[in-house]
Amino acid sequence: MKLLSKKNEELFFKILVKFTSAVVLLIILSILFTIIKKGFPYITFQMLTEKPVGGFYFGGEGGILNAIVGSLYLAFGASILALFYKFARCIVYKCAFKTI
Repeated sequence: MKLLSKKNEELFFKILVKFTSAVVLLIILSILFTIIKKGFPYITFQMLTEKPVGGFYFGGEGGILNAIVGSLYLAFGASILALFYKFARCIVYKCAFKTI
């Protein structure tokens, strides 16, 4: 015996997915808001452009330049690998380069 028709079941799960997505999005936004609100006063140009001095992870002084540069290297490397994958796949499947 079915409790819900297929249409009602689909509607129920669409609403459930949208609700849980909204809850997760609100949690992520509240975390980001808290981080920005409490951390923004401590961000200076000097902190962004200096390399960390010894003991950085134990409350030492210094900046986050290495972390920023490392993140940029990772993003650039991932983009290059994605392009190589796309080109190789298009060569194998002989697709047109309409979108990359």
